[in-house]
Amino acid sequence: MLELSLLSGNEEFKKTAIQMIRRELENNVSVDEELHLAQVSDYSLGKERLIPYLGEGSAGIALTLFEFNKIAQSFNSAADQKLIENLCNVDETYCSYSSGITRGIAGFIILENAKKELGLIDDYNLSTLRNYLMTYKDHTIISPGNYGYRCSMDLFTGNSGLILTLSDLDTGSWNGWLPIIPGSLSNLFGENKES
Repeated sequence: MLELSLLSGNEEFKKTAIQMIRRELENNVSVDEELHLAQVSDYSLGKERLIPYLGEGSAGIALTLFEFNKIAQSFNSAADQKLIENLCNVDETYCSYSSGITRGIAGFIILENAKKELGLIDDYNLSTLRNYLMTYKDHTIISPGNYGYRCSMDLFTGNSGLILTLSDLDTGSWNGWLPIIPGSLSNLFGENKES
């Protein structure tokens, strides 16, 4: 909705997007002040679970807030900056059930790419990848996919997404994994700021 407001010039879309993200933050984000960690709470299984991932979790909310910071000055308060910092701390997670983007370690690499682009970290921590990848016939590296059932080559759970994520390490960006043709949406992930 926020990007749609940029493309259309409709300020009502921006207001709606801000209301939506604020409601999401108030209702679904748990902050542990002692650990300096914020995570998305999920109740779909009848009890609270904390979700750190890019898909449906803290890493995804952190990336969304990075974009809100660029476009909506109202997200530059000290409280919002502290929340973003606490959300970003999930990239220290060493427990994940796959190497994929949406619910795996690659999503945390995307978050680290974004943090490096914004000057929030100096270097990457890629050592956890060795827990999730396998070698095949000496030279091929494969991703076991979700739950390790089978090798995966797709964007969200397998090698394709992981390769795009890792290729972003050299480009200074974090969104190479997004299936968007460059230049197709001129303002998407741009540097626009409200005045």
